Amino acid sequence: MSLELRPAREADAAFLTDVVIETTRDQGRLAPDFDEHAFRRLYEQWSATQLDDTSVIVVDGAGAGRLRVVRTPESIELAGIQLLPAYQGIGIGRLVLAGIKQESSSTRVPIELTVELDNPRAKAFYEREGFRHVASTDTDHVLRWP
Repeated sequence: MSLELRPAREADAAFLTDVVIETTRDQGRLAPDFDEHAFRRLYEQWSATQLDDTSVIVVDGAGAGRLRVVRTPESIELAGIQLLPAYQGIGIGRLVLAGIKQESSSTRVPIELTVELDNPRAKAFYEREGFRHVASTDTDHVLRWP
C-alpha cells in the first residue's frame, strides 16, 4: 500500500466535502434534518479558504481522505482527519498520525485536537495512540499529545 499526503487544491473542495459527509454518515452522526445541499455549498467555500493547512490523503493513487493541520509555535493542531469508510480500520490513520507525532517529537511542540462528544470511536482511537484528555467544552473533548 502506498500512502501520500498531497497538498489540497481548490479543485479538491468537493472531494473534501464528500469525505466529511460520508464519514459522518457512516458513523450515524448526521442530524435527521441535515441539509446536504446547503452543507456542501458552505463547506466547499470554507475548504477553499483552508488550502494552506489541508492535504488530501492518497492511498494507492486514490483519494482516501482529508487531513488538516494548523501549525503555530505553541502547538500542532490536528484540526481534522477523516478517511472514507472503505479506508478506515486498516492502519492508514495510524500512519498519518505517526508522521505528525514524529514532527511533534522533533520540534518539541505538542499536538492538540478536539473530538466531538458524540464521536466516541475517534476519542478511543486517539487515546490508544497516547493522547490524553485535558479539557471538555459543551461540544468537544480536548486531547493533547504527548
